[in-house]
Amino acid sequence: MKEKKSMTIKKVCKEIKYTDCVQTWIGLDDQGSLWISTGSAASSEEWKPILFNQMYKEYYPECHFTAIGATEDDYVAAGIGEDGLPYVFRSLMGGVWESINLVCGNRLFGYQRASGRIVEILYDVKTKQLFMPCDNGELLTVPDCPKCVKIQKLTDEKIVKGSFSENCRDIILITETGKELRVDIEEAVQIRISPDYADKRINEGGVLADLRKMQEDDVEDWLNTQPKDKFIAFICHYGVQADRAAKYARKKGYENAYSLGGARLQLN
Repeated sequence: MKEKKSMTIKKVCKEIKYTDCVQTWIGLDDQGSLWISTGSAASSEEWKPILFNQMYKEYYPECHFTAIGATEDDYVAAGIGEDGLPYVFRSLMGGVWESINLVCGNRLFGYQRASGRIVEILYDVKTKQLFMPCDNGELLTVPDCPKCVKIQKLTDEKIVKGSFSENCRDIILITETGKELRVDIEEAVQIRISPDYADKRINEGGVLADLRKMQEDDVEDWLNTQPKDKFIAFICHYGVQADRAAKYARKKGYENAYSLGGARLQLN
């Protein structure tokens, strides 16, 4: 690429996995624009701009992109829209982009939308979740469930950088004053899921663990009858036991254990 751009390069593992020779890279320049390249090295001169704001002029606010990342399956890009709010998009190949939900909550307790500039996109292979530190001190967690983003306010200081610890057990956040914050990934993971998402996964072979019909003390014995890779959705009366059981199951190695919360609150 002849123009001098400050590029941050991420591999898209899906491309590398399914092709023998071609690798696909996504780039972010210092002007907040996205780039894409196919080649065997990040220094390839065949970078092409992704004309995102032109392609989606009638669909999404014009975005200045602030962070990029990749999972095993897709690209992820985050930006600030004309309205000053953050937006996150995903794309399998870098051509078609879809917006993902950044609102959490429900009608009983109210809704909250992410509001900070996303400074980093981190993907944890073990939990299959995205973690996005924001400059306003928030940490966003995006799981598979499209409705279930998690927003945590961690500090009043401005976050400028985020990364995983060497053992990948903590998220390390650096503030503008140089302060280091460590967040246990197990605490950052979103274990709550929507009924629609749970129904889909149960129909695919998962299981509903109804704690209204099971003693909490029996959860360990019941888990021993389930494969470690099984999708498990816990539900109870008010959500406390379901959340506790899902966290316990994850500590025992059941990485697809989630909580549906409380049945009574959902019915109300």
